[in-house]
Formats: sequence, C-alpha cells, structure tokens
Amino acid sequence: MILRRFIEFVKRLKKKKSFWIQATVLYWLMPVFYLIELESFHSYPAFFIQTFLPSHLPIVLFDLILLYLLFTIVFLLVKKAWINLIFFSILITAVSLTNYIKFALTGENFLPHDIVMAGNMGELAGFISVDFQWWAWALIAMTIFATIILSVFAKNAPFKFYIRIPVSIILSVIIVLFFSNGPKAGEIFNKIGIFYEATDNQETNYRANGFVGAFSVNIASFAIQKPEGYSNAKLEAELSKYTEISPSNDFNNPDIILVLSESFWDPRLLPDSVITPNPFENFDRLSQSENALSGKLIVPTIAGGTIRTEFEVLTGLSVDALPSGVVPYNLIRKNLNSYVSNYKNLGYDAIAIHPYLARFYNRAKCLPLLGFDEYYAESLAQIDEVAPYNRGGYVSDDSFVDYLEYFLNNADKPLFLFGITMENHQSYSYKFGYWQTFKVKAKNPNLNDQDHNKFENYVEGIRDADAALVKLCEYIDKRERPTVLVFFGDHLPQIGLYSAYLDTGFVEDTWSKESREKLYATPFIIYSNFKLNKNAVDYDTVSSYNLLNVLSSLIGSGKTKYMGYLDALREKLPYYNIRMNFKLTDEQKEFIQIQYYATYKAVAK
Repeated sequence: MILRRFIEFVKRLKKKKSFWIQATVLYWLMPVFYLIELESFHSYPAFFIQTFLPSHLPIVLFDLILLYLLFTIVFLLVKKAWINLIFFSILITAVSLTNYIKFALTGENFLPHDIVMAGNMGELAGFISVDFQWWAWALIAMTIFATIILSVFAKNAPFKFYIRIPVSIILSVIIVLFFSNGPKAGEIFNKIGIFYEATDNQETNYRANGFVGAFSVNIASFAIQKPEGYSNAKLEAELSKYTEISPSNDFNNPDIILVLSESFWDPRLLPDSVITPNPFENFDRLSQSENALSGKLIVPTIAGGTIRTEFEVLTGLSVDALPSGVVPYNLIRKNLNSYVSNYKNLGYDAIAIHPYLARFYNRAKCLPLLGFDEYYAESLAQIDEVAPYNRGGYVSDDSFVDYLEYFLNNADKPLFLFGITMENHQSYSYKFGYWQTFKVKAKNPNLNDQDHNKFENYVEGIRDADAALVKLCEYIDKRERPTVLVFFGDHLPQIGLYSAYLDTGFVEDTWSKESREKLYATPFIIYSNFKLNKNAVDYDTVSSYNLLNVLSSLIGSGKTKYMGYLDALREKLPYYNIRMNFKLTDEQKEFIQIQYYATYKAVAK
C-alpha cells in the first residue's frame, strides 16, 4: 500500500513541468558537483573552494568543459538519463576514493598508469587501512542521494539515434585528438595556466594543477617520450667511451643472493624513539664484519611502489625516464640487458622467488625478459622440503630464508637468486594481532595513537627481518661454496605516510633536499663468506640503479660498457634521482641524459 502510493506520488511529480524542469537543471549541474567531489578528495573541500577555485579559474573552467563533454558524450550514447548519471556517479566516486586512498598510503596521487593495475585491485585492497573524515562520507552520501533522486525525474535525451551517435562520435574524436597530440595540448595547457612541464615531479603537478588538470596533463604525456636528442647511434657513441672489463683473475663465481626486504628501514632514526631490545642488532653487528659493506641506498619511492626500486636494482636503468607512476614491467616487451643477464652470460642460473601472487606487478611475464630462468610465487607452496608459517598475514621472513636455502642447496651451477620478502608489508595497524605480545617494545611520545600502533607493529616486523638476515648470514658462513648476499630495503614504511616523520622531527618538511635525502634512503648490506675487494669502493651511499654495479666491483665479476658509464656517473653525481630536488649543473644534466637514453631504448617498442 505504502509503496503503491509512493509510486503514484512520483508519477504525479514527473507530470509537473516545473518539477521536471528543476530536476533537469540540477541534472546538468552534476558535472559541477563531480568536479567539487574530485578536487575535495584531492585537497579538501575548504581548500578547493576558498583557495584553489578563485586563484585558478581558467584551470577550473577547463576542468568543467572536459567533464561536461564526457558527461554529454555518454548521455548521447546511452540516451537514458539515469544510466548516464549512475555511471558517472560510480566512476567519479571511485576515482575520488582511489586518489584519496593512494595518497594516504603512498603520498602519490592517482595516475593514468594506475589504471593498468586494475587487475591487482583485489590484492591492493588488502593493503588498505585508511580513515575517512566526515566530509568524505558527506560527499559520498550527497552523491548517492542526488543520483537516486535525479535518476527518477531527469528527462532522457530527446534526439534520434542518427543525431545522438554522430554528435557523440564527433565530440569523442575532438577529445582523442586533443590528448593524443601532447605538444599541442601542452601549448594550450600553458596558455590557460595549467603547468604542463610538471610531469617529472607529480607532487608539483597535482599541487599546481589540481586533480583534474594534473590527470589531464598526465594523459597528454601518457606515452613514453623520446628523450631530447636521443638516437641509438648517439647512445652507442656515448657508451663506446667506456671499456668492457672481463672478470678479474680472482673472480670465484660465487652464488649471489639478492634480497629485497619489504620496507626495511631503521626505526631508531625516528627521534625520541625508545626501542628494546635493539631491532637492528644483527644488522649493526654484521655491518662491522670484515667481509661486509653497508650503507644507504637512495631509492625512487616512499611508503610503496616496490616495483620501481626493484626495476632500478635489477636493470641499472632509471624510472625517472619513464612516465610518472608507471609500473615499469608493464612497458617491457622484449629481452633487455640487465645485471641478471650479465651473470647469465657468465654461466649462472637465475631464479626469482616472491611468496605472493605471480601476476602481481606483471612479474611473471617480465622477469624472464630480464634474464631469470624461473620465477616462483604461489608455486613455492609446492616445495615439500619447506614448511612455511605466516607472520603478520604473510609468509614469514624466517620461512623466506628457508626457501632461499632450499634453492641454494639444490643448485648445480653458480646461482643468481633474487628474493622479495612479504612479511613486513603494510598495512601495519594491528598487523600482528589485536592481543599480540610484542617481542620488541617500541615507544615514541610524538606519535598519535594510530601512528603509534603502526609503529609498534612495524618494529616487530623489523625485528623479524633482522633475525632473518642473521639466519641467512650464518647459513652463508657454513657453506663451502663462495656466496655473497646483497640485502636492502625498497622504501621507507607507510606509518601515517609523512605524519610519523614530521611529528617526530625526523624531517622538518617533505620537499627540501635535506628531507628528501632522508625520506628516500634505506639501508643495505653486502655480506660474503670470502674476501671482498673493498678497496674498489670508497663510498657508502648508492643509488638503487648502482647497487649491483657496486657488487661487481667488490667481487670482480667484470663490467659492461654501460656499467662503466654508471661508475663515471657516480663520480659526477654520487647518488641521484629527480625526487632529491638537487640543482644539477649543465654538465650533470647532460651526463645523466645517457641513462635516460638507455632506459628509453630498453622499453621503446
């Protein structure tokens, strides 16, 4: 009875011309609301309305034109007003939430290249632990309410299909032509105040252009851009200046273990932290060993983005030369020269292991192109000789070492063994359980309750990583075969993103050179059961793309011409990536361009 009366009431309202006219007007104001929603989730409602809007009117106008064009195209294609509205409400809310969550987790905004990670969204959702403020819930509720009401009362497109379809196609072609011509789009962007040259620094891009403007800039520059002055002949000419070096006479073909330890970092660096016992005890002791070298690794990411550090470490190339936010492995379509392939040429077998999903970050397809013979992920569970157990929701670091030992014990040739741990992956909120008795007590009076809980759980994971490190080194010491370990962290942990680092005074800001050198630096250690040529390395801060080049110097495994170039680059620029905010000299800019040439050649189709 009540439902029937409500339906009759709605029908009467729809017949009133004044009412459906108002509903139609509101319907066509929805793109304005969508822009407010997108920018509010990006920079908070008050900032967008009071600060960004009045000072960036041309950018806001461009954003509205783009949203209205897209809204109109879909409206003409589907004809039904309610279908168009539901589609856009879901799309805009999903994009807004994705941008909000990604920034909360990693400090980076949603980028066009993130769309290709859609296949991993289920796995990524497992890492999410984000609190939403009241205004976020209010915007979502308003979107749902407006969508329901206007879907009922708004009028459908009154045009015949032979008008709707051609018009929608024409509008679509205009948009495609605009964004596919990057240089021309850049000219227009610059004229209306959108900072087009900011794609090499996405923090600047999204701050200066807002979310829609920045996302538009990234779409226009989506394709891999050929570096200025690039030619294959020029790259070869530059590399010809360096000499390929054969392995030294005392090179003993050691087994090489390369371990990327998830979020491995020294939590004692947070000021006023009181941690007992020392969670870095083994790392500290092993670093003092005669056959060890330790230091800082400058990485291209913070609080996430493992794949970027991984790519640089394995290839010696730079993600700075790639489109911002891209998953490097999604660009690789052919075999490329890497540190892995170098050891393959020396007669090594190459195996990679990761106790997670094989398809994640496209590793299953890409790692063989870097030179790996085999890649074990879920298939690790089929190894009966190892009985793994979980810690913190993932395969424990202790079990991870057992897997490494298994492959080393069963190798019949020199082995290059690469492993990526999983235990100490975010999120850290109650990671080790709500009633966990921690093996390490960690306190910091400057952290809020939420960050403090993450800190305690993170330190517990670091203690396990440190224990796994010494377990692996003790195994290496007992081996008869010469063996060398390279153990490093991929990025700093996500403990409230920047809040833990700012609140404790670890950094004063997030953009200065001094702060960036702290936020993008993780520890590394190279440990062996034979004498390393430490005279060949007189430095302890290394860029991630140079880490395995340092290893080659220590063990005498030889150098390619490109590795010789990287040595020369280190002489001119000891460590670098664009996030460091260094002011480069013209000579340094010209010299690092060679690395960009090599990276472009590796990924260009």
